[in-house]
Amino acid sequence: MQDSSRQTPLSNRTFPILALGLTAIVAFAGCGASPASKSASTQPATGISITDQPSTATTSTRPITTPADPLAWATSVLKSQGYAPVNADQYSASRELRILVGKKAGEANMRVFFFIGDGRWLGTDTTTPSGQVTVAHQGDNTAQVTYSLYRPGDADRNPTGGTKTVTFKWNGTKLIPLDQIPSADPKAALSRR
Repeated sequence: MQDSSRQTPLSNRTFPILALGLTAIVAFAGCGASPASKSASTQPATGISITDQPSTATTSTRPITTPADPLAWATSVLKSQGYAPVNADQYSASRELRILVGKKAGEANMRVFFFIGDGRWLGTDTTTPSGQVTVAHQGDNTAQVTYSLYRPGDADRNPTGGTKTVTFKWNGTKLIPLDQIPSADPKAALSRR
């Protein structure tokens, strides 16, 4: 029988605390830049959340310069995250809220990247990719994203659960989903997996 009063070595107990501290430092460091910094960034306006909820951010306080070629800049943001645009034509430089659906090479899963016209990347629709995503509609400050829904036994390329459309709205300071985003849990009755 083991001695229950024996403590876990310090290194085993401190790893989660160190990881949280490092995450906080990285998030804090990304929240601002020096006043001399005037270039568009390929980092989201603030840190991406670590939950399976929308990965959207509030307005950054750092100075912004509109990129000379907004589509090329947005594409570079996707590339920096390991994604390529599925359809670059969906990026509308005439709208305030701009979006690109991205896909990783060799993978079926997709993510939606949100941008604001003045050179800010707001984040992605969720922190985890979805099986199949399309843009149903774009307004100046809204975008409707349609997720294909999978039943637990569905093949990745053959969702049989229908679709769910979620409206995202830019309110001037934050991107908000107006509808519930489907679960990413492949064991759920219907998921966006």
